[in-house]
Amino acid sequence: CPGTAFTGTGSVFWLRLDDVRAGVALELKSCGFDTDLSVFKGSCGNLEMVECDGDSGGNSGGAPYASKLSFTPTDGVHWVVVGGWNGADGSATVTATYSGAASPSPGPSPSPSVSPSPPPPSAS
Repeated sequence: CPGTAFTGTGSVFWLRLDDVRAGVALELKSCGFDTDLSVFKGSCGNLEMVECDGDSGGNSGGAPYASKLSFTPTDGVHWVVVGGWNGADGSATVTATYSGAASPSPGPSPSPSVSPSPPPPSAS
């Protein structure tokens, strides 16, 4: 990733994004220690880097050098990779937020099924 010291050494965490909203901007932020964040698309042995970031998340929650990036997913699986600057490791939090205008549309309301009324009680 240009402009970062992400070496791929140390603890590197891979997160799989299966169910993305294609065409809607997604912002990812990682913090907790000096993180580097990358997004890839594809499958093992055929990965393409989509976006990456080293420190543009600033000082987040008291942890300096948080990573923050924004990308627009396409259909298919995306992989988020969280690592540390120069092999650093630690505990990190990754937050994903879709752009404000991207609230999901509610699905159709279930249609009530009509059940026959129970027969009236017998007069005895």
